[in-house]
Amino acid sequence: LKGMEIEKRSLRAQGAVGAYEQAVALDPGFALAWAKLSGRRSWNHSSPEEGEAARTAAERALGLAPSRPEGYRALGVYYNRVRHDPEKSLEALARGLSLAPHDAGLLLHQGAIERQLGRWDEALAHVRRAR
Repeated sequence: LKGMEIEKRSLRAQGAVGAYEQAVALDPGFALAWAKLSGRRSWNHSSPEEGEAARTAAERALGLAPSRPEGYRALGVYYNRVRHDPEKSLEALARGLSLAPHDAGLLLHQGAIERQLGRWDEALAHVRRAR
């Protein structure tokens, strides 16, 4: 919750990584915290090591809760922000949407990546669904 509050207040949300790290240290089985840690590391990554840590955290979230969409969103963010592979990102987001077809966060990420690829009609449709 501390990490999520930090993210609400700041675009870069530097302190959120520490809050999520603390959460997973206290409860290594907390899949949502692993997913949030991955997402924040992907957004803020500044080194190959930080990118690798983002991937590892996303995979940990998926290993703990494969039927939850958050790990797939984290993996989608990783592929887009760290690996610069929007197609792989869309694949991960599609898996998440198969579990939670009305998840606004997944839909917004999908729309943003489609926009990035010039798929304007698809992007607009997904952003409207998210709204």
